[in-house]
Amino acid sequence: MGRAIYETQDKQLIPLDDIQHINARYNEAMKDSHQTLTIIYKDGMKVTIPATEYDNLHKCWDARRNGR
Repeated sequence: MGRAIYETQDKQLIPLDDIQHINARYNEAMKDSHQTLTIIYKDGMKVTIPATEYDNLHKCWDARRNGR
């Protein structure tokens, strides 16, 4: 099985297999006038994404973890 990549609308590439946790609460920080969320990778690195990406990203990540 190859590596699964999720591409956000602002062209960030998120490797689904490396995600440890997706924070579902909005950050106080704004980025490009959008609310942001934090992704925590297994190696401890943190990345922020637009909050509007949460539903689609979480569905893809969950499907990947469950082998679908």
